[in-house]
Amino acid sequence: MSQLHPPLLAFGFLNNTLLWGAILAGIPILIHLLSKRRYRRLRWAAQEWLLAALKKSARRIKLEQLLLLALRTLLILFVVIAIARPYSERPALAVLAPRRTHRVVVLDASLSMGVSLGGVSRFERAVELAGAIARMSRRGDGLSIILAQRPARVVIPGPDVQTEAALAELAALRVTHGQADLAGALNLAAQLFASSRNPNRELYILTDLQRSTWTAQEIAPSILAELGPETAVIVVDVGGEVEVPNIAILDLRLDDRLAVTARPASVTARLRNLGSKPFQGYGVTLIVNGRSVARRVVDLDPGATVEVNFEATFTEPGFQRLKVAGDEDVLPLDNSRWLSVPARERVRVLCIDGEPMSEPFASECDYLALALSPTAELDPQLSPFLAEVRPEADLIDLDLSPYDLVVLANVGQLTESEASKLRAYVRAGGNLLVTLGSQVNADNYNEVLFSGDDPLLPVVLGPKVGDPVEKTSVFRLDPLEYRHPIVKPFEGAPAATLLSTMTYAYQKVRVGEEKGHDVNWVLAFDSGDPAVLVGKYGEGDVGLWTTSIDDDWTTWPVWPSYVPVIQELVRYLVATDVGRWNLQVGEVVSIPSVAGLLDLPVTVAAPGRQTVERLWDAARGPFHFDGTQVGGFVEVTVGPPVAQTYVFALNPPVEESDLTRLDSAEINRLLPGMNVRYVRDVDVSVGDDSPQARARTGELHRPFLYAALVILVLESLLACRLGQPR
Repeated sequence: MSQLHPPLLAFGFLNNTLLWGAILAGIPILIHLLSKRRYRRLRWAAQEWLLAALKKSARRIKLEQLLLLALRTLLILFVVIAIARPYSERPALAVLAPRRTHRVVVLDASLSMGVSLGGVSRFERAVELAGAIARMSRRGDGLSIILAQRPARVVIPGPDVQTEAALAELAALRVTHGQADLAGALNLAAQLFASSRNPNRELYILTDLQRSTWTAQEIAPSILAELGPETAVIVVDVGGEVEVPNIAILDLRLDDRLAVTARPASVTARLRNLGSKPFQGYGVTLIVNGRSVARRVVDLDPGATVEVNFEATFTEPGFQRLKVAGDEDVLPLDNSRWLSVPARERVRVLCIDGEPMSEPFASECDYLALALSPTAELDPQLSPFLAEVRPEADLIDLDLSPYDLVVLANVGQLTESEASKLRAYVRAGGNLLVTLGSQVNADNYNEVLFSGDDPLLPVVLGPKVGDPVEKTSVFRLDPLEYRHPIVKPFEGAPAATLLSTMTYAYQKVRVGEEKGHDVNWVLAFDSGDPAVLVGKYGEGDVGLWTTSIDDDWTTWPVWPSYVPVIQELVRYLVATDVGRWNLQVGEVVSIPSVAGLLDLPVTVAAPGRQTVERLWDAARGPFHFDGTQVGGFVEVTVGPPVAQTYVFALNPPVEESDLTRLDSAEINRLLPGMNVRYVRDVDVSVGDDSPQARARTGELHRPFLYAALVILVLESLLACRLGQPR
């Protein structure tokens, strides 16, 4: 940080008019002159003796009188100078001014500080006050500035900083769209105070006292103890007393987990009136890829939450940028919401058939392919799914990256190379569904898919249960109270649609809990064993169908529930993890590693920041980008040679839209044991650039007052001493 130096003769007085009082310093001289009386000659007997004695002591008496005269003159002169308040901006002279206080200013930069009344936001007001605090600091005082965003950061470490440099740093600050890390800011303040040589501490917290900011994190007792009661804490309230009405857009979502081009998609925005008064005619606009699609107008009662429905059609595959924008109010930062959705042209499903047959519905994948495209005979484009069936022998040579889902349908066994290929595919974001049957070698699956510390299949296959030929046992499905979203649509439907299906055999499985897998049960058999399981592996999903996908072991493929269950299962497995691309402001943007690629150029375009260009060693680890404190879209372009653009949406936390405030009593409760003072404003003139303000950098009146006091004592002692007879 560059330091600005004052001119060579940066010396002056705050009260120049009072310097006329220096004339009073001539009073002792005038009295001295008037005391010299005229005399006449008179001779008497002892004249010669007196003349001799006078000549002997005249020089000493004259020196004593001149010394007293000088002291009395300096006494008056120093008092007048002190009253005129001299100052200096030169370090050589300013060292005479005592080092006083290290001030640490914490600026609340949370979204709620964006409330704007009268054209000035709370944050802008806080920045003005921080500038006033910087101006009132004297030479020798310390100054530090902390921005309480999440995470908190030190803007000006100080303590030594020029006022002009501090004001320039403050002018560049902007309110964030996230929360404030108040605990982190106080911890940084404690560290700055600990490294300061000045024992006098003042901590200014410029905030709107939003309740969610102060109560979101507990301030550790160790931080408060480190600050200690010797630190004067001044909480400056910039929020005001007026109740602020606020309409906030809390959420924007795609109702279908699967986004496909050329098909209408339902989009829902959720709004809330956080004020105490009704709001009529609030407008909300849906914007898709920069183009306004639709506008809705709603009425909101106090405290009411309203969902607004839109419909959007995506024309091109890839990331879709959805934004819903509401009419602006006093807090415009929460009147928008962003959503990034990857859309596919169609969902490509590769079915590896472990039992291919030439007869209709004799192959393992026939029923699955029909369930995914039941209108294939009429128009294949009507279905969002595109199924491709290949024999088991093709697996090792196929490029799996174009497919959204790979289905292993009753595949007998897998080689180590095939298992490694599937593992890499799913880890990078592909999805896998394993269905069992008479061809499956359970020991082989357990060895190549569930062995080691990096298993792909989240179960251990056990023995077959039941006899599909003799059909001695019949197993019914248990929906497990319809808890899983795949079977949730069947809740309340006639039992025949799902529960009446009959299964004659299935593979008993044991969930590998010892491996720490997060496995979800979708359906079970009435015997208590799982029928359908789903789990997570890397960036992709893995599903297990413990019976056959055709009618060898079960009658399910000929029941009406088969088609919707298959489609819902595929949708669930291939649906994009929305949370991966839609983050909260301040969270880290991340892209998984890519095997075999080194030094990829990456360009990041983020709102509120300049474009960033980096080199990414994609083979060694994921790409991370953090520090984005503004809502909107972040575009990460990787390549060449891999030409891919990823779009992330950053949204503000909904807690920041609640403008409920604390009172002064609650502040003391949250800062126990601290020397807290609550004020509405700082006792300075904002924007004061007068000599009075500048002079605080090095006032010198106290040294002159101390000197006058010493002179007064010295003059009294000397006068008493000289007045004694000798």
